[in-house]
Amino acid sequence: MGTFIVLKKPLLSRFIFLILLPLVAFLTWLGFIALSSLPKTDGSFEVSGIEAPVEVLRDDWGVVFIEANSDKDAFFTMGYLQAQERLWQLEIQKRMAGGRLSEVFGKSMVEQDVFMRSLGLYSAAEAAFDSLSPDAKIALTSYANGVNAWIDESDALPSEFMMFDIQPQYWKEVDSLAWIKVFALNLGGNYLDELEHYAASQVLDNDKLHFIYPDLKGETSPTEVASFSIESGYLALANELFNKQNMQLQLGGKFVGSNAWAVSGKVSSSGATILANDPHLGLQIPSYWFFANIKGEEINAKGAALVGLPVILFGQNTHIAWGGTNLGADVQDLFVEQVNVHNPEQYLVNGKWQAISERTELISVKQDFPAAMNKPLKPLKVKVRSTRNGPIISDVYGLIENPVALRWTALDPDDTSFQAFYELNYANDWDDFKSSANSLVAPALNLLYADNDGLIGLVAAGKIPVRKTGKGLLPSIGWDDRFQWQGFIPRKQLPEIKDPHSGYIVSANDKAFSDDYPYFISAKWAPTARAERISELLANKLESNSKVTMIDNATIQGDIKDLAVASILPLLKEVHCETTTQCQAIEVIKNWDGNMTKSHVAPTIVTVWLDHLRQTLLLEDLQAPYNKLELDMFLGRIIGNLTISQMLDMLSTGQEHWCDGPNSSSHSNCNGVLLSSLDSAIEELTKLAGDDMEGWIWGELHKTVYQHQPISQIKLLKGIFERSINNGGSVNSVNVANASYQPSQGYEQSFGAGFRQIISLGGASGEHWFMNSTGQSGNILSKHYDDMVEPFNNLEYATLPWLLVSKNQKLSLLPKNK
Repeated sequence: MGTFIVLKKPLLSRFIFLILLPLVAFLTWLGFIALSSLPKTDGSFEVSGIEAPVEVLRDDWGVVFIEANSDKDAFFTMGYLQAQERLWQLEIQKRMAGGRLSEVFGKSMVEQDVFMRSLGLYSAAEAAFDSLSPDAKIALTSYANGVNAWIDESDALPSEFMMFDIQPQYWKEVDSLAWIKVFALNLGGNYLDELEHYAASQVLDNDKLHFIYPDLKGETSPTEVASFSIESGYLALANELFNKQNMQLQLGGKFVGSNAWAVSGKVSSSGATILANDPHLGLQIPSYWFFANIKGEEINAKGAALVGLPVILFGQNTHIAWGGTNLGADVQDLFVEQVNVHNPEQYLVNGKWQAISERTELISVKQDFPAAMNKPLKPLKVKVRSTRNGPIISDVYGLIENPVALRWTALDPDDTSFQAFYELNYANDWDDFKSSANSLVAPALNLLYADNDGLIGLVAAGKIPVRKTGKGLLPSIGWDDRFQWQGFIPRKQLPEIKDPHSGYIVSANDKAFSDDYPYFISAKWAPTARAERISELLANKLESNSKVTMIDNATIQGDIKDLAVASILPLLKEVHCETTTQCQAIEVIKNWDGNMTKSHVAPTIVTVWLDHLRQTLLLEDLQAPYNKLELDMFLGRIIGNLTISQMLDMLSTGQEHWCDGPNSSSHSNCNGVLLSSLDSAIEELTKLAGDDMEGWIWGELHKTVYQHQPISQIKLLKGIFERSINNGGSVNSVNVANASYQPSQGYEQSFGAGFRQIISLGGASGEHWFMNSTGQSGNILSKHYDDMVEPFNNLEYATLPWLLVSKNQKLSLLPKNK
């Protein structure tokens, strides 16, 4: 009967046979191909590139345990396994560092590509490779060979390659080194601070400027040496750079860094030293991190590897454990160059004209979708210029006549940063640890240490410039040697801490050394709230005559009390309300102590109130001269970087002038400013979540978002690849949640901890707890794509032992006969 009906309806029959059945067949084939892209985790396979058999075990979370006869084979296997799980991520990282995203994603990525080409990371990476030891070079080569072996031998590629119709590029040693430089750029952003300072100096009077930026006192502005004005384009350049870096590349977020602390065996419950670490970066899925246990002939290390590198970046070997936080060192300077008006290919150096270095970059750009209906685009020719101070980065946007060059330690030819990370995996004691740290150039880090003998320590590591004049907090004049770097802080004179009397060391991107330290390192330390809270919780434990346990450290990593918010709460609670909604909001926070709990309303009210308070205090000062310029992003940066401590000082006795805007008499006193900003907060929250204040629950309006690069930009596919989860915390809580307001969406956290790790030394009796933020795999079809998102949010931990007992997933790699 069914057949008769089909035959009697020719249109339906044609639809079924010509469209529906081929579509079902295509989707079945596509599903089969996609499933084939999942890595094989069992069985024996012959592989080209190894010298002896390698055994790979995986635990229930997909964490890999490598056992090889040689370190060379172990590093090959790291490349092979990362390619299995993260091939698309490796491809994107390679293309991002090299400025080749336009080849895949078209015209929307051209400016970003031009910026990355201007930096010249690959030229710097090639020079860095020549500075490495033979063993470090072998590690990179072996890793690259492993990635490429998987590319050659895999049956199918992850779905992203099919979606964008590309093939993976072979990995090279310099790809790993270039990615370290992107990692350093992620933790940097000093040059954006210089532009921020310059913008603020053009509008704020000296009293206000130096109140917000006290380190600018005595700094020489370029306007004092040459003729510049805010119309010259420097502020528009700042806006463009900040927009591209922060929003597209997710680089240089506010106080990007980490938490890390070490606990001496003298005060731990087991008698063993403990090291805890949770690095903060831009959040994405898959995460930047890949957990592994690597055992070769000499190497025996486990912990978190940065995807793209063959070694453990933060973790432990059989002798020591190490972690890190962003030192925040000022290692970038902008130099304004003077170009010869009669010969634009020359620039001035100490009164003489010199030739500007030039090279031409060809950027291939994919035609618009659908490709079949659009002509291929000709490669874009880009002229990249550089001076003695570094690459000219202002040409990307063509906004100014006097070009701006970037001096950055990561672009120096003697960058041995990979050497540092490599040697840490083999370090046996404090002296080895310090020797390894001495090789670090960029990023500059606080490296924390703990060992089996009960010793804990910290060293500041990195190549940090010493300037002839000033601190490099404003753009400098490029043609005058007075503003040049005269060297670098001697390695032996960088700050360090060893076995303190307190029994613990805490680092949370704060200033960890005394004011009498003879060298300038930074003027942009993170607020002290996180470091103070960690120290407070450790001290409270010890003052109660108790010893510190692993659970105590896990509790600290999950702590969400914001000490900065707690410091301003007394002032907010004393505000004299005038309307019913104002009084209701203030009543909500009366008995609240600053815990940013996701189930409470008070965190929501205070967070939004403080955001609007920042704007009320500064916006009129900034908008007055800039209202004709499209500088929303950059002005938002200036306002957003105003700390709670600074706002508290602004509202204190003797500083009431901050409460009077230059063009308005409506804010005649600070109580009025506080009420006005509270009204704005209430209005915003009402639009977002309705007028029932009990519904303004922090966890329902605040979520952590793990974006997928680049599919989060495609609305139809975003929900498939991206992950989000409701969360508590704040920018100043130990369990950090650096969120920003998105209209109609609420607060979205895009920067935060990429993993958590707690290591108790003590050999075989030691413990190693960890949790990645997303999962071990980058394959959307893998159960390990997102299986850690919820446990990470719930502050749960997995264990990473030296020896995996279960061998349910055993992959044997065998040398392929030639």
